[in-house]
Amino acid sequence: MTSKRSGGSKINEEDGVVFEELLSNESRINMAQLREAAADGVVAAVRGEVYKLLLGVSDPDKSQEMSTGKQQQQEFMALNAQRKYVDARVRSAMMEDLREYTHNSNPQVAAHFRAHVSQQRFAQVLLTFLGNQPHVAYSPRLVHMLVPFVYCQQHRADMYYSFVRLLTLVRHHTSSQQLKPLLARFMMLFRAMDAELCTYLEDEDLSPNAWAIPWFKQLLAGCLPLEPLLRLWDTYFALGKDKFMSLHMYVCLSILRTCREDLMELEHSEIRHFLAHLPAMNMDRILAHAYNIRDELAHCIP
Repeated sequence: MTSKRSGGSKINEEDGVVFEELLSNESRINMAQLREAAADGVVAAVRGEVYKLLLGVSDPDKSQEMSTGKQQQQEFMALNAQRKYVDARVRSAMMEDLREYTHNSNPQVAAHFRAHVSQQRFAQVLLTFLGNQPHVAYSPRLVHMLVPFVYCQQHRADMYYSFVRLLTLVRHHTSSQQLKPLLARFMMLFRAMDAELCTYLEDEDLSPNAWAIPWFKQLLAGCLPLEPLLRLWDTYFALGKDKFMSLHMYVCLSILRTCREDLMELEHSEIRHFLAHLPAMNMDRILAHAYNIRDELAHCIP
């Protein structure tokens, strides 16, 4: 018996048993084994729990699990209670961006976010974040980065701390000082992989700032449909904070190679829309191609 894994790959009952056994350990979860299993894709039923562990939100020590979870629930409720008022225009934009993002998703995802309880959870988590981060300006990027956690987790505190943890990790790799050399390296590799496509995008006056920066700062959230995005994040979170961004660069190149024929037939505005709203892809294939591209371009790295 098989069912579809997010992103188009297959998962069987044996895979589910592996995660069940790892998560049911009574003393301590073996994180090395969990990362190894998660790298090949996480069973949807336990993805929310696995993400908490991989992101460092949950403690793998089972003796600390209940106390840590209770403390996080209390802290989240305190943050929610003390949050500053968020402008009504921002609240309206949040919900509109959520509707736009999920409207373009598959029926299962769209139905999930049509539910009042999902919208409530989403709004409370994002308002709690914005209301306690006055230096952070609202942008649709925040919606795109939060939606996956609202989709796969049940408790608001879990969504909040997973979301904050991910934003922190991405910010670490895409700060103003790091983003420019990261983008320069990516474009160098892009040209080395496919000079014709790279030149074509440039000739269409498509700056990498318009598409590559969102790909990096959002880890493709909001650009990929939710199901393949989750499959991709399974591998990223399994790799850990110091390795996922280097792989992400090659995943982006893999996507460009996969979509090459479509891109070469489009013009400026069509290309920009395409890169901001990528089609569903088999992420296992994209990841496999990413590793191959990394090997192909190894000679380009100083």
